[in-house]
Amino acid sequence: MMDLVSTSPKGAYEAGNVEWEWEDRDYILIVEDDGDVSQIFADALQEDGHRVVSFQDARLALDYLRQKSVLPRLIFLDFLMPHMDGWQFLAERRKDPRIAEVPVVGVSASDRVDERALSRSVAGLLRKPVSLDALLAAVRRCASGPFEL
Repeated sequence: MMDLVSTSPKGAYEAGNVEWEWEDRDYILIVEDDGDVSQIFADALQEDGHRVVSFQDARLALDYLRQKSVLPRLIFLDFLMPHMDGWQFLAERRKDPRIAEVPVVGVSASDRVDERALSRSVAGLLRKPVSLDALLAAVRRCASGPFEL
């Protein structure tokens, strides 16, 4: 069994249902098409002691969530992505009551993403560039209770 703290499971996911030993514990999901931003978020969250799973494709992220018995404690979601954008992800998330329970923090640099319009769908919105303090504050604010490390 692989001992991973952070992963972008696309290749393993597409090859079949892969379970990592830490997947039965708390983790944070990052859905961000910019690999550099995703890596910066993952590094900061890992340094803060969190497990991280990241996807650059929102469709794959949804498929992953639908297959998991243990869902993330929090999702960081970019809005302007190819294939499936953040609004489409949120619409699909609402269709699954289990996934709909997971808090989402939106992430965007675009003025087209309005926090007031999203207030029912997301727990917060971070504007890019995101400071590491803001990222970690969002985790403390939106993921209820302590994480199992």
